[in-house]
This record gives sequence, C-alpha cells and structure tokens, in this order.
Amino acid sequence: IYDPSGYVYEALGAQRLEGVTATVLSGPSPDGPWTAWDAGAFGQTNPQSTTAAGTYGWDVPQGWWMVRYEKAGYRTAHSEPLQVLPEHYGVEVDLHRLAAPALSEVLVTDQGAVEVVFDQWMRSDSVRELLSVRAGTQAVPGTVTAVGEERSPADLGLARAFRFTPAAPFGSGQVLTVTVPGAVVDHGGVALGTDTVR
Repeated sequence: IYDPSGYVYEALGAQRLEGVTATVLSGPSPDGPWTAWDAGAFGQTNPQSTTAAGTYGWDVPQGWWMVRYEKAGYRTAHSEPLQVLPEHYGVEVDLHRLAAPALSEVLVTDQGAVEVVFDQWMRSDSVRELLSVRAGTQAVPGTVTAVGEERSPADLGLARAFRFTPAAPFGSGQVLTVTVPGAVVDHGGVALGTDTVR
C-alpha cells in the first residue's frame, strides 16, 4: 500500500486549515465513477479530519484515487485524479470561503496615505487596478501598493491591506472619498460584489 497525503490551506500555504473533512475516493479510471474507499480493512479511517497543521493521509493499494475536501463555510474541493503508483506526497489544496470578502477598515496614515483593509486575502492586481480616491469631485492621481504582499502556492500576489499614495500631498481639510469597486476579488476569485464607498 502507498501514500496519498498532503495538507489543506486557505490562500497561503502557511495558513493551514484544521477540521476539514477529507475523504479518499476510489475509481476504476481517471474518469471515475468515484466511491468512498472502505479503509477499515486496512486499519485506517476514511473520512478523516485534518490536523491542526492541516494534514491528512492514507496508505492505499494501487489504482485510481481522488480526495474530496469539505468544511462548513467553504466550497467543497477535490484533488486531481491520482494514479498509485507512484506515491503522491504533497497533495495540497486551497479551500475558498463561500462568503464574499468585505472591507474592514479605511484610514488615513500619518504619512498622508490612504489604507484600506479587507477581511480576506485579496488578489493584489485586482485591487491595484480598481481602487480609487477622490477629493471632492476630483479624482486624485496616485499609486496603489499592496502592504505585506505574499505569494500564494499558485504564485498569485495576495494582500489584506493596500495603500494609496497620492502624487501630491492631500490639502488640509480636504474631504476624501475612497471607492472600492465590487469587481475586486479575493484569492479564490470571489468578488466583493457591490461598490463600497467610504
């Protein structure tokens, strides 16, 4: 018997998910049909719950296998079909929340920049392209940078905070309007949904 094993994470490989129900499925071919494997005959448990480190794993006979991942509040995910042999270590899966992301905070820093903070890891490229600031009725030219950007295992730039730095300092007493369009997306491609104006 041989090993399919790995871990489950959210957005970043270091952000492991505990308590995900992982079920190993067997099938006659890479196209299925897939059924839950009876692991009891091999002294194992199926399904199993991921550990605090997000890990799971079984030792299975040769054949075709797939792993299903389920957790309340997250989209159900599946691994690719896995042919054993060879052994499969490092079968890692990113789970995506069902809930849309939300804007948590907007503030003006002591350095005269505007920062926006989200409750989930966002695609840096989508926020950089779409975030805008107005002073009164005029658009403010400036640049948007991701604060503490990380690279996901899929090599996406992700961040939870973004900083808008104006091309020229804001004037004293200016009233600023920050618009985060509903089209900005989180790491799983889920959009904010509606324009948020602060």
